Amino acid sequence: MAILDQYGNAISSRTFLKAAENGGGRVPSVPLRVLDPLKKLITYRDWLTTSFLSDKLYANFGVVEGVICQKAMFAVGNAWLPVFFGADEEWGKEARRWLIEEWYPTCDIRGTNYDFVTNLYQQSVAIDRAGDTIKMLSESDNGWPMVQDIPNRQIGQWERFSAADQVLKDGDYKGLIMRNGVIMTRNERPMAYRKLGETNGEFEDLAANYVVHTFEPKWNDQARGFPIFSSCIEDFRVIAQSDEWEQQAGLIASAIGLLDITRPARAIHLRMTRSLCNLTTAPRTEWKSRRCTAD
Repeated sequence: MAILDQYGNAISSRTFLKAAENGGGRVPSVPLRVLDPLKKLITYRDWLTTSFLSDKLYANFGVVEGVICQKAMFAVGNAWLPVFFGADEEWGKEARRWLIEEWYPTCDIRGTNYDFVTNLYQQSVAIDRAGDTIKMLSESDNGWPMVQDIPNRQIGQWERFSAADQVLKDGDYKGLIMRNGVIMTRNERPMAYRKLGETNGEFEDLAANYVVHTFEPKWNDQARGFPIFSSCIEDFRVIAQSDEWEQQAGLIASAIGLLDITRPARAIHLRMTRSLCNLTTAPRTEWKSRRCTAD
């Protein structure tokens, strides 16, 4: 058990994900246990911290935002339109019209601003920005098929420092394991997703049959996705700090230059010095005058 500071963070942080590390060192002095699986090397808190920092990076670095959005635009654009390859061309034509004109604009429970193509675009952005994206298949009161977007950090668990799989002791999924909010079998097949509520301890388990979880796998034993910039968040921290210090240095140098170079200010300074020389006694004035003349 690690010793925690007043904020609940480990005082000596040695994490597998450098972005989630709390210290300022670039290289861990304590080697990680190389035989441990990924579920032990990366805790839920580490994944949560990395996802949040990636969101912050996306919101504050125009280059990062531009790269992610441009990739999503190239991947989705306005080309994801249905195409019918069946024999009944008349039925295919009507089905295509129904999808484009009726279902695409109204497929999301949030309204027409989030049509189907926009959903695909947002999914591409979310996979790179936050690590993964989660959609729940739903329907309206009259049976109209719809989708509901769930923020990826809303799928999780309240025990944030757990470094191993939790075995559920009660509920509909008793006996299954949970990793980073994903309830799965011993073979790591997802069975449900734990959606956290607003108050501590509140949650709802969503059956995997009604959830579309999308991410780009990088390791064989990962349950959640990782942001595309997770490996270089620390580098962007250094860039931001270096840029801030360079701006401060420039402002300081500019302020010193204004005080030192401005000619009217120097002329006023010399006139004040000569006036002080004239107000002193004669011997003192002669010495001061020589100094003033020499200057």
